[in-house]
Amino acid sequence: MFQCPAPIINIPQAQQNHEWLKILLTVMLGFILGLLAEPIKRWLEWRNEAKRIQRAVAYDVLLLFTARTSMKHGLIAEDTFWQNIEIPAFEKHWDENREYFYSNIELITKSFQLRMVGILKKGIADGKISREDATKKLDGVIAELMKIPAPNAWRRFRNQFRRKPATQTSASPEEKSDLPDSDSLDGQ
Repeated sequence: MFQCPAPIINIPQAQQNHEWLKILLTVMLGFILGLLAEPIKRWLEWRNEAKRIQRAVAYDVLLLFTARTSMKHGLIAEDTFWQNIEIPAFEKHWDENREYFYSNIELITKSFQLRMVGILKKGIADGKISREDATKKLDGVIAELMKIPAPNAWRRFRNQFRRKPATQTSASPEEKSDLPDSDSLDGQ
């Protein structure tokens, strides 16, 4: 008769090896999920920080608009306005977090205009530009700041440069436009 050989591993040891397998599987799964979740976490942090900076810069724009409106109505003297004008949130974030400006279309467009405010203030302090000229340029800067679209700015910016097939039947090149009309942008 055939006799069965003795088992190499006894039963308690097999259960112990099974527990180690569960531990190893759990650790490996946690490690892989951590690797996948980290980029998502960083993207969310980046987006939240950019939104926080947008709000701070928008507050600076509001203060600039309010101060200029007060100067137009005679509540603030022009000398006082140009001596005390500040855009602290923009200056702080421009110096410390410039990478957020370069990655966000709304922030970079506002930064062009807000840096002009600092240039105008310095030009007046150095005597290179008159207060009247600086005030006219500041009105243009404020008008541009108020035109900047907020939510879907990047999509609208990108869509302006995409070529669309011509839908018009006219052969005149003056009547054809490669840019989408404003109605098609609002519907997206």
